[in-house]
Amino acid sequence: MPSNRYWLAVLAIVLLPISIFVESLKWRSAIQYIHKISVLESVVSVLWGYTGAFITPNSLGEFPTRTIYLPYGSRTEAVTMGFLGSLIQTIVVTVCGLVGLGFWIGDIDMGLSHKTQIILYLSIVVILLIGILVLLKIKVFSKFIHLIRWNIAQKISSVLMLTTRKQIIRLFLLSLLKYFIFSCQFFLILILCGVEIPIGRAFIDMSVFYLLFTYMPIMNFLDVAVRSSIAIIVFGKYTESSLSIVLASSVIWILNFCLPSFVGLCFGIKNRR
Repeated sequence: MPSNRYWLAVLAIVLLPISIFVESLKWRSAIQYIHKISVLESVVSVLWGYTGAFITPNSLGEFPTRTIYLPYGSRTEAVTMGFLGSLIQTIVVTVCGLVGLGFWIGDIDMGLSHKTQIILYLSIVVILLIGILVLLKIKVFSKFIHLIRWNIAQKISSVLMLTTRKQIIRLFLLSLLKYFIFSCQFFLILILCGVEIPIGRAFIDMSVFYLLFTYMPIMNFLDVAVRSSIAIIVFGKYTESSLSIVLASSVIWILNFCLPSFVGLCFGIKNRR
């Protein structure tokens, strides 16, 4: 890497604590009607959640791990709101990805038949509409959950009934901000690793990358391999060196997932002593 590009790495690293702070605001806002926590407590919970996500399949342990320092009786409700925040983040990724996908497929011959393209678009649109419908009618959705005569279903239903439209909008805006920060980090790392890509095309192609990666169920230990494969497909036209793309996707994975997981583990060990 040219030494005059190291400042790009510095900027990407500086964006990491900002991203974690935004996620902590999301978490604090999500559980505000369940249990009040300070910003610092929220940051520690988010970092600890990264560790839980790292050691569990498909990151399912993220939100249960975040609640480990909450009062026992409020943990199920907090996990529910955590998954709601995750759903909103997925909707943001999907909306941006669908817009980007329209430009991306138009510019690249993917070898897909017209029927396959239609099925692909319809599948994503259906998932998107279901997610939006659940958010807009969250209290109606909670009433259906309430019909399930299980204690955990009753708890989930009761906490969803507490959500407000203002809270949903706040979570959506914070999710949009986090998406923008992630995209800026990825763009900086791509340029650092020698993938010369115009900024306009970068944000279009990154939206497709996040879309494909979000809807691909994978185990965490395969994360970096699948991430690199998708990155080569999406960004391969900008460089003849696949190694540059693999390096960029690996660095962003280490920066945004491995490093926070390690810091969260240190917090967890310290608090257990």
